[in-house]
Amino acid sequence: MKFTKMQGAGNDFLLIESIDTRRDWSKLAEAMCDRHFGIGADGLLVILPSAKHDFLMRIFNSDGSDGGISGNGLRCAVKYFVDEGKAKPSKKEVSVDTTTSIKTATFAKKAGKVVNVKAGMGEPRFAAREIPVVADAAVDPR
Repeated sequence: MKFTKMQGAGNDFLLIESIDTRRDWSKLAEAMCDRHFGIGADGLLVILPSAKHDFLMRIFNSDGSDGGISGNGLRCAVKYFVDEGKAKPSKKEVSVDTTTSIKTATFAKKAGKVVNVKAGMGEPRFAAREIPVVADAAVDPR
């Protein structure tokens, strides 16, 4: 299986480009991301075809759970997509379909390679009811 290992701002990812939308990517992420018995990574990025956008990005955490979206992962995926010649040469922006929303990223090149990617991640959310978390209210954090 062909894969690429990338890192963005301290997060490392394994990236696979595929047309297989039915594969159990969750199980593969667990096996590949294991730091002792696999390759080791924070997550698995899967680049898939998209009918309306440049590509569809799926992200799976190292435990196999659906990561939804990652800014660092998105930037890695865009760099890969552009560096591999998948984007039209005249483009300066890429549209990415994710499981959470459509993201747009701009990029800059130097000597034919992407050196900077800026991705719009939307407005940050800080309200407790909007942030998924499992917590035991009886636990004192001190």
